[in-house]
Amino acid sequence: MNFTLDSFDDDDEAWYKSYGGRDGHVFIIDSSKNMYDDGKLEKSVGMIKQVMQNIIIKNEKNMVGVLLYNTEKSVRSLDDVNEDEKFEPIQNISELLKFRTVSATSIKCIRRFKDDGLTEFPVNYGHCDTNPGCFNIVLWHAMRMIQGSGFKMNDKEIVIFTDKNIPFPNDSPEERSAFKKAEDLRDSGIRVTLIPMSENFGGEAFYNQFLSIVNEAEIEDVQKEIEMLCKDPDDKVKRCFKKNYSKRCNSRIKFHFGQGLDMSVGIYSMHREAKPPKKVILTSDDNSIVISKRVATQVIEVPETGQIMEKNVLPSEESKYQKLGDEKVVFSKREETQMKRIMNPGIILLGFKPKSSLVLSAHLRGPNFLYPDETIIKGSTKLFIALWRKCLDMDKVAYAILTQREGALPKLVALVPQEEETGKNFERYSGFRIEYIPYVDSIRELDIMNEIDFPQPISEHVEIFKKVVRKLRFRYSPYTFHNPSVCGKYKIIEATVLEEEHPPFVDCTLPDTDLQDERLGELIGKFNELFEPDEETKVQKRKGSDTSGAPAPKVQKTVNFSQIQNAYNNGSLESFTVDNLKSFLVEKGKTGLSKLKKADLIKMVEEIMEDDLLSSVNV
Repeated sequence: MNFTLDSFDDDDEAWYKSYGGRDGHVFIIDSSKNMYDDGKLEKSVGMIKQVMQNIIIKNEKNMVGVLLYNTEKSVRSLDDVNEDEKFEPIQNISELLKFRTVSATSIKCIRRFKDDGLTEFPVNYGHCDTNPGCFNIVLWHAMRMIQGSGFKMNDKEIVIFTDKNIPFPNDSPEERSAFKKAEDLRDSGIRVTLIPMSENFGGEAFYNQFLSIVNEAEIEDVQKEIEMLCKDPDDKVKRCFKKNYSKRCNSRIKFHFGQGLDMSVGIYSMHREAKPPKKVILTSDDNSIVISKRVATQVIEVPETGQIMEKNVLPSEESKYQKLGDEKVVFSKREETQMKRIMNPGIILLGFKPKSSLVLSAHLRGPNFLYPDETIIKGSTKLFIALWRKCLDMDKVAYAILTQREGALPKLVALVPQEEETGKNFERYSGFRIEYIPYVDSIRELDIMNEIDFPQPISEHVEIFKKVVRKLRFRYSPYTFHNPSVCGKYKIIEATVLEEEHPPFVDCTLPDTDLQDERLGELIGKFNELFEPDEETKVQKRKGSDTSGAPAPKVQKTVNFSQIQNAYNNGSLESFTVDNLKSFLVEKGKTGLSKLKKADLIKMVEEIMEDDLLSSVNV
């Protein structure tokens, strides 16, 4: 959602992006002799394998195809299982992988080609550097692969791996044909990415102009990207272990200023926790998927016969209760829904405060992003820009009540204006950042801060810590740290499917202790001298019944019936521990208590006491 509010035009509706469809990538590798001899062809194939491993994790429906150009022979694809199918060779072009969804089979094909197939590459494929029109032909074939996929495509990309600055002479018919092909690619919505396989790659002769036409970008921006990729071509294919989610609008609601003035806005998620793939329960016989179903039952005792029967309860027949003192206040599901409907979906403006009023300690959860939306109220963007620009100029924050959807609880939020800013490791958009702040009922005071008399550090201690902090500084970026549990699980699954050796587990969140020791140097000795305790404190073990030092076993505390009865009458059953409640229920002949929570145990005790009370009344 990279929108620039300042560049909005009334007649420009291009920023309403249509979501849906798959992503398609066609990789084109220059297979000239120089690429092969210098090992660049092998490196290109390895990078493509890594991208395919990323894609299969991000979205298994995305599609990938691989083409080789400047080959002497035209060879059919590695994953072409139907060898009887008619093969139509294209001069000096080989189809390494057909344009299909990424699978474990296609990744294995690329791995085998990298490990074994490249050895016999000059014999099986060969090299041809004498066909200047091969570049245009392979672009046409790549475009035909994408357009003939038969699926709706969301993002279409062609990636070129080459070390040649100029694929053909300047001002040649092939060059003019390439620029015409660039316009066709642009009109088809296909973007082109260049991966230069040479540190001294100069794209100013041809590729700067070609990529600026295809991607509708400035030549200076294209040149900067090429220079950056020359230094680090692997930057485009770094491993990632997270699902790819479309930046869809979470909800579209009205923003109420008061006095009948409204505008429509959209709310977007800025962060989403990366989670490992969900486990699927299978049967041990044939590995078929087990489908779980929740069924609510009611136990009924027939008065005439005393027989216990079970009756299925429909969701519409269920009720809930809230305990208030000794009373159980019962609500139907409809009443519960009506109670939760406190406010209609929307944002109600409360007022404005200086930005300094928003303190870090008031942060409740991750923020969302607010952006104008024209689907409900036309002209909302103009009003949104006016509010956003004025809050930036006056350094103000808007406070409001937010109800995201029907039945959601109202939240107290601060709308913080922010301008667009893009860096290597971050991206920030123009709009309002929604910061969730607590109600007064949610604020907790830490009594421990008042109870403990903390000692005051001496100046020598403060100085040594200042030096330690200066020595251990580092450049932080959220893109540096991967979730170790997610990465580890994906790597094990990936290695199992691809029949590879399980990689060693590496936790990138742990610090480099050797580097820290090297930076601190003599400070470690001074630190230990200053903060070494005067006397070593020994951990005292509990004495057991014997001299082995083993801890004595816990003694199970039991409670009698009169204690339980008094607590039941006073409504203080919660004062008993879980062990006390379990011991009482065991005496009453109850079983299956190991997995029950304290609330369930108290409920069982209450039922026993009610039964005893009824039996005493009947007597």
